[in-house]
Amino acid sequence: MSPIHISIVGVGKIVRDQHLPSIAKNSDYNLIAAASRHGVVDGIDNFKSIEAMLGSGAGH
Repeated sequence: MSPIHISIVGVGKIVRDQHLPSIAKNSDYNLIAAASRHGVVDGIDNFKSIEAMLGSGAGH
């Protein structure tokens, strides 16, 4: 089965400390994008708003 593509909205301390490591360890999920006014995640598409992320068609 192909991994499920997911995106994160809001990149802060909890995302960096908890969510990103958990996603990275689980091959059932593939992080493809993040929307955050202030934070970015290396290696994926980053957007300044959820509207910009959804409008981009990220993951399609």
